[in-house]
Amino acid sequence: MASLNAFSTNAFVIECPILLATAQVIVAGPPGREVRARALLDQGSEATFISESLVLGLQKDRVQMSLTGVGGCEAGIARSATNFFIKFQLDQDFKLNVNAFVFSRLTTDLPPKDLVEFNLNVLCCVINDDLSEVIQRIWTIEEVPNATKPLKPSNEACETLFVETHTRVTNGQFQVRLPVIGKSPLVGIETRRMALGSLRHQHQRLAHDPKLAAAYTDFMKTYLKLGHMEPIPRAEVNKSRSWYLPHHAVLSKTPVHSKIRFVFDASRKTQENQCLNDFLIAGDIVKMFRQIRIVPEDQDFQRIVWFPSPSVPITDYRLTTISRCSV
Repeated sequence: MASLNAFSTNAFVIECPILLATAQVIVAGPPGREVRARALLDQGSEATFISESLVLGLQKDRVQMSLTGVGGCEAGIARSATNFFIKFQLDQDFKLNVNAFVFSRLTTDLPPKDLVEFNLNVLCCVINDDLSEVIQRIWTIEEVPNATKPLKPSNEACETLFVETHTRVTNGQFQVRLPVIGKSPLVGIETRRMALGSLRHQHQRLAHDPKLAAAYTDFMKTYLKLGHMEPIPRAEVNKSRSWYLPHHAVLSKTPVHSKIRFVFDASRKTQENQCLNDFLIAGDIVKMFRQIRIVPEDQDFQRIVWFPSPSVPITDYRLTTISRCSV
């Protein structure tokens, strides 16, 4: 439960209690470590958070993530992330794999006072024989008209590909094919050389900005820990039918705070003036969610190279999820 205070120029205060949806869950950590908790369900949240008291001895990874609230104000900083399972008491066979940022405290004590103290308006419904007919009329009135504008051929092809090929893996994530157009060229060796050159240039930039360098390294560690990328076996590094993506950090500064966004560049051209975007249906790998996995046979189209410093050996990775790419 939360309360909303509205202030006017006459210092008039209106207290409007708001009931927030919650659920009783079981947080499962290492084998034999489980605890019951109450989850706050926020449909507007872009990430999952867990309080320090519920970490249960889970392994934590170092991160640096700012939480922004109303008005763009910073509400806190998460300095670690963890992974665990959520189970439900009524269905012990269901398990949801969750990646969450750790905060020392998520809320104040809720509710602020007993529920009986609030003046709540309750709407009661009485079922009668005509209920089905009434509901049907409501749906008819509220029904959104079908769009008359036909889909573009590219959008229709992408939608058909998703419907025909998407699956759901055991941890609940969706798995999709990349919307590839035609047959991609054999540019694995060339694009790897381009990606290495770009990475060396990035390290020259990072050498003059220790804070950005630390954030870059933490991002890559978290990306690997969360399973969004995986190392490529040395025997597969020189695979010709693959595509390496240069990557860089974009720093956005506002009067309130600075935000770092990491981008994988799918628009970088080869000597034949070709880029990965030329072989994908336009716009369908941009700003997608990293919780959607790519089928293994398409992951080699999203390869990267990385090393935290020039003194550390280069490692080749392939991205396993839909990632933010530039167009």
